[in-house]
Amino acid sequence: MPWWGTPRALRACPSRCPCRGRAAWSRGRGSPRRVPGREEGRPGSCRWRWARRGQGAAPWPAAYDGRVRLGIYGGSFDPVHRGHLAVAIAVVKARQLDRLELIPAASPPHKVKGCRAPFRHRLAMLQIAVGHSGEARLHPSGREGGRPGPSYTMDTVLELGREEPGAQLELLVGADMLADLPTWHRAGELVAAVTVIAFGRPGFDMEGARGRFREAFGPMEEGRLVAVAVPRVEASSTEIRRILAEGGDPADLLPPGVHRYIREMKLYRG
Repeated sequence: MPWWGTPRALRACPSRCPCRGRAAWSRGRGSPRRVPGREEGRPGSCRWRWARRGQGAAPWPAAYDGRVRLGIYGGSFDPVHRGHLAVAIAVVKARQLDRLELIPAASPPHKVKGCRAPFRHRLAMLQIAVGHSGEARLHPSGREGGRPGPSYTMDTVLELGREEPGAQLELLVGADMLADLPTWHRAGELVAAVTVIAFGRPGFDMEGARGRFREAFGPMEEGRLVAVAVPRVEASSTEIRRILAEGGDPADLLPPGVHRYIREMKLYRG
């Protein structure tokens, strides 16, 4: 079965989760009990408490507070590169997320000329990249593809909130986008609805961006901004497109399989 055919709930659940079968259980841990209110089969909603017979339920692991921890990583991904994956994997581990959705914007509001590659190709490249990542908590999502008008992050946050009531939503933004966050559509509501996870970008001043965040949203919202250290990967979609347009080979900047897809689909040619 190819990676995209694996049930989402199975890919999202913890490695010891009983939905992976009895082989994943530790013989001494007893039987699993479902947490009330959790619906089996929904991505990221699989939660289990372990109980020894007669001793009651064991406490939640320290990584969980009983809520789904859902990350949102949006962008053009035109194309996705190794830096994107390095950020995604680092944040999933640092924040102990249950699921991180990587969401290509169908119509990025900040790009006047739009994206070079059509949405379907950008989503396909994300699927290929995530499939080779080895991190089951990464989920490429095409949820913005069928939405008319600009791809506003707030619309996506509201949609995810309806799908996962009570989930802890965490929005990933680079230092470059953090500086512009106060200008985003319904920025105040957005910051109130999520925890903003900021990561460094080469050539951008993180402290300056955090200062603009404080100025725009005030000290009350500063606690909703968390900085996460990520690996420094010298890769950018702009540079990759330039190399391809000039007939170069940026394979070392791209995840496995993505360069081949670009060649076969004849993308980013000059």
